[in-house]
Amino acid sequence: MSSTVAPKIVLYWLEQSKAHRILWLLEEIGLKYDLKIYKRENGLAPEELKKINGLGKAPIISVEDPSLSPEPIILSESALITEFLVSNYAPQLAPPPSDLKANLRYKFYLYYAEGGVFQPLLVHHILDMVHTASPFFIKPVVGGLLSQLKSRWLNKAYDDHLGYVERELEGKKFLLGEHFSGVDCLHSFNWQSLEKLGALNSQRYPRLMEYWNGLQQREAYKKAQEKVKGHKALL
Repeated sequence: MSSTVAPKIVLYWLEQSKAHRILWLLEEIGLKYDLKIYKRENGLAPEELKKINGLGKAPIISVEDPSLSPEPIILSESALITEFLVSNYAPQLAPPPSDLKANLRYKFYLYYAEGGVFQPLLVHHILDMVHTASPFFIKPVVGGLLSQLKSRWLNKAYDDHLGYVERELEGKKFLLGEHFSGVDCLHSFNWQSLEKLGALNSQRYPRLMEYWNGLQQREAYKKAQEKVKGHKALL
């Protein structure tokens, strides 16, 4: 840990965003923090968030820690936030610096959280929005076209990514092996969303589902769920 003085941390949590994985990570680390919850306005993040980091995207954290910086640190992007929190306050949630192979896997999963299965998941969400917004008289036609896109491309993309992680988990308890790490939190949004869509299930991906079910039994995960009870975490 960077300092014996507890940092002052604020998490800006937006419903239906990827902020929940950072809330869970904070609970795993055991850091004290303030939680500010925001609701979407007409499906969009409120303008107030733009006053914090310019983009107005969640998650955002602010950190006041004189041992790191004389000025407050404002961070967005889940992978960067995860790397920052783990590096400075919970090095036990990352491989030791001397283990190059494990660190490369850790870095891979940091980037893969956004560059992997989240890409088709985002397209899936956009296609559903297009269908919902379509006028009623063309909705059946649009629905048919979108259904073909999903079956021809999205389902294969899901199989490619989920199949990869399924194979990677063979003989492992967590993504990096026997020890829980920050990247296990980081990927939770993807598993939650894919399970909700039915793409992630125990019939096709038994190891991945066993892993995901185990993560949801962790006390820190349950505490994070309780903190935002009554709010929608997923898109």
